[in-house]
Amino acid sequence: MSGPSWKANQDFLATAVACAKSTTVTNVTDFTSRSIRVSRGIHYSGEFCLLTITFTRTTGTSSEVDFEFQASFDDGTTWCTDAFIKISIATNRTAVSNVVRHCSVELIPGVSHLRLYRIVNNDASTDLTACNATLSIGGD
Repeated sequence: MSGPSWKANQDFLATAVACAKSTTVTNVTDFTSRSIRVSRGIHYSGEFCLLTITFTRTTGTSSEVDFEFQASFDDGTTWCTDAFIKISIATNRTAVSNVVRHCSVELIPGVSHLRLYRIVNNDASTDLTACNATLSIGGD
């Protein structure tokens, strides 16, 4: 059985953001996330998505950065009050030219839209720059 193909690569942020050491940046307050449609219709019971996280760092420790996403089930009218998806990545993860890239496949049944909610840098010694996330939808 083959895996899903991917389509509709969309960045959540028009401009990547920085997240200083031991800091949290939040949608609306520190950046504006796009609300990205993920469902194909009301009768579709499941959807795979690929979330690709990128950030730049000079060094890193064994601490983590958390990328948290909110979900809407009603076409973006209301949103979960906390993170629906949370992806934690070690700040000392292997990087190429100081850029860390991490991919996570998520099953998000019933979700109509996703948006980046907040980025939490738990590393007390490492500033992160160029933080962003990209959404790709599983296709047929």
